[in-house]
Amino acid sequence: LLTTNWHGTVRMVSKEADVLVVGGLLGPAGAGLYRIVKQVASLLPRASEPLYQAVYPELARLWSAGEHARFRQMLNRSTAWAALAAFVACVLFAVWGKAVMALLLQPDYAEAHGAALIYLVATGLAMASFAFHPAALAMDRPAESFGVLLACTILYFFVLAPMISRWGLEGASAAYVVFYLSWVGALRWRLSTHLKEAAAGA
Repeated sequence: LLTTNWHGTVRMVSKEADVLVVGGLLGPAGAGLYRIVKQVASLLPRASEPLYQAVYPELARLWSAGEHARFRQMLNRSTAWAALAAFVACVLFAVWGKAVMALLLQPDYAEAHGAALIYLVATGLAMASFAFHPAALAMDRPAESFGVLLACTILYFFVLAPMISRWGLEGASAAYVVFYLSWVGALRWRLSTHLKEAAAGA
């Protein structure tokens, strides 16, 4: 319970504190545009929230029953389908996103399309990996999942300011991509390691 609460706290910091960093380096106007970028790109991971809630009980059942092959199959299938949906969303936004932003918001906000597209790639990675944290919980590895998140969050804030200084809003969005690439890679590696150990011990 304690680890899960800390996990939520650190995750909230990585989601919200970046606006303060952007505001400090690019001013209120930059922070406002970045907030728009985050709001536009946040529509994608919200679609995976019901899946996040639904996949944990099934993964927990499979792991506790020792059905490790089916556990791996479900994890891989969930990741593949979510990754496909995220890819389609990114392609559609790359083609029509600028026009939609100009239509629904204001024409001036359309200049943030590039930053929003990069940020959407990061949230696409979040959507594709929606089952990773539930899988870690099902394996009874909450502390390990938290350790990966904490390390990746530290990396994120380490690269955030230099990337903003160099590339502006696009740099802030790219730093979020770095966060998710490192998180997905590290946690996927740990999950694969435990699945191999479970298969070897079966």
